[in-house]
Amino acid sequence: MLFAVRDGLRSGDIYVPGSCRYADPSSYLFTHAQWAGKRSEFCVLTGKASDAVKALEQGQAELGAALEDLYDVLASAASKDVGAVRWMMTGIW
Repeated sequence: MLFAVRDGLRSGDIYVPGSCRYADPSSYLFTHAQWAGKRSEFCVLTGKASDAVKALEQGQAELGAALEDLYDVLASAASKDVGAVRWMMTGIW
């Protein structure tokens, strides 16, 4: 039982009111009212769209670019390289 309590405290499933280390994880989040005032500033600072649809499209484009970069790195790896990554193209994108 003690191990289960320990694991619960570490994962945040169990919290101790008034504790800094084992506080409720949701206490670290902005309230809806706080976020409404900070959202536009956050979007400007991070270069993200405030519209959810546009933000998802932007995220998909960024992921596609990152996957293309990864593809290039994997394709250019020589088989004799120590720790070379072996992969198979699956046509995900």
